[in-house]
Amino acid sequence: MIEEVAKIIRVQNGMVVVETQLKTACGSCQANKNCGTSTIAKAFANKTHELCIETDEHFVIGQYVKIGVPEESILRASLYLYLYPILALIFSAVCLQFALPDIQELFVIIFSIFSASLSYIYISKKLKLITKESNFSPVILGLSDTIAVLPSSEIPSKTIE
Repeated sequence: MIEEVAKIIRVQNGMVVVETQLKTACGSCQANKNCGTSTIAKAFANKTHELCIETDEHFVIGQYVKIGVPEESILRASLYLYLYPILALIFSAVCLQFALPDIQELFVIIFSIFSASLSYIYISKKLKLITKESNFSPVILGLSDTIAVLPSSEIPSKTIE
């Protein structure tokens, strides 16, 4: 289960709207001051994302909860979004090349990109329907002990004597 801490911002009938903080891995290495990726990550830092989660439990606005999504659902969605369009691209290029061996490469490339785009559109629509399944939806695991995860630069450290 992939877990994240979220803040409850709205409570509705059987639904809780939570807000999560988007985090990046940048800022934790020693090249932080000289890294272009770190600079770009700081520009997009402190972004939030809202999620609606169905629950029968009673929560109060402002509480921090731990939410989770099963790993297998993330892997399955990644498989759909990344692998299938690539397979459609390769399969369409090979099939067109065998069906019409004298065709120019430019037409094969255009057709392959078109078929990969169609498969991506189809799969993204399918994933929107699948996300309504319970195993794709985030669940509230319980109240959180901490309010936020501190960046490594703010974690207090002790020296060992």
